[in-house]
Amino acid sequence: MKTENSKIRLVALDMDGTLLDSKKRKPEDFIPWVLSHPRIRTVIASGRQYAALLRDFDEIRDHLTFIAENGGLVFAQDEMIYCDEMAFDDIRNCLRLAEQRPEVVPVLCGAKSAYVREVPADVLKEIDIYYEKRAIVDDLEACAKQDRIVKIALYFKEHDAETKFALFADEGERARAVLSGTD
Repeated sequence: MKTENSKIRLVALDMDGTLLDSKKRKPEDFIPWVLSHPRIRTVIASGRQYAALLRDFDEIRDHLTFIAENGGLVFAQDEMIYCDEMAFDDIRNCLRLAEQRPEVVPVLCGAKSAYVREVPADVLKEIDIYYEKRAIVDDLEACAKQDRIVKIALYFKEHDAETKFALFADEGERARAVLSGTD
């Protein structure tokens, strides 16, 4: 016989490749399951932006905890309960390194929004999949001073992120490159 202490209290799920199928769809029974298990805290963990997660789970947002931006931000019931803000020097160093590579599009990921410079429409279409709130700006460093930046996503226009990843792999103690897809 199970005791009260042995019951599940939390379920954490990654989005892409775990909760979502290959066509980026939630299981049909997911929302009813969450609603029928109010004592189990359900956590959605993703590299995606918080606003994009809210878009995908709006109907049950108050029943979920969100770990967004690869762990950089955590929200529960629209309240930020954790923010792993990057140091401005690390942001500036990463942006300068990215500027040396014309095939790289840096996206600053902050608590308020994502920020990107003017880019071709096809690149912006890819960025918009993951960033519900985003602004096209002239000066990324200025944005870093006005928001709490938790991640810099580097988009590779030629879809060769795995090849280019090594160029950014050794950025020091506080900044670490993580590969997340082909682009």
